Amino acid sequence: KMIKKLLPLAILIAIWLFSSGQAITKSGVSRNTLEFPHSPQDFITRPVSQLTQGQKIVGRFTAKENNLGQLAVRFTSNYKEPSDRIVFRFKPENHHQWYYQAEYNTDQFQNNQLFPFGFPLIEQSKGQSYIFEIESLSGSTESGQIGISKENPPFTSRYTFSPRSVIAISTFLIKKAFNVLSNSDFLATSFIFIIPILFYLAL
Repeated sequence: KMIKKLLPLAILIAIWLFSSGQAITKSGVSRNTLEFPHSPQDFITRPVSQLTQGQKIVGRFTAKENNLGQLAVRFTSNYKEPSDRIVFRFKPENHHQWYYQAEYNTDQFQNNQLFPFGFPLIEQSKGQSYIFEIESLSGSTESGQIGISKENPPFTSRYTFSPRSVIAISTFLIKKAFNVLSNSDFLATSFIFIIPILFYLAL
């Protein structure tokens, strides 16, 4: 009788854990990475939804942790298939030269999804301010235009860790737990799938 009672509960918990894990995987953030959201107020220029050729979007943010290695920006394709190319540039705020820059085709951007721009890891990044630019090279009404999505967060910063000591691993796991619990997709999915568990326990 006990097994018959616990089996449905175990199945519900397994579905909840699997679905929550899928929500984390969908975000594109690896297990050894922390991700922190930034607000629309962190843009220096107005985050327009349609970039034209030569137009730039500029943002500034302060790194939350060390080992900064990615900036993920949420684009809108305006429900079209834009064929623009953009330049992503990134540097510490007090530097004159760009630390990293590269060109990207916009046809790989998913509407209202975060797109990660990776660059060489910055080990001592915590508390430092950084500037980034996104410039359209050929955006027009004919080729299609991308822009910054109105969904939040408009961009996030990501930090990659390889902790070696027991203390470092413990500290990272605590930070990762809080980081996951602040993920809106994780919370929404967990809430949906935990309701059946609560109903079953209430029976």
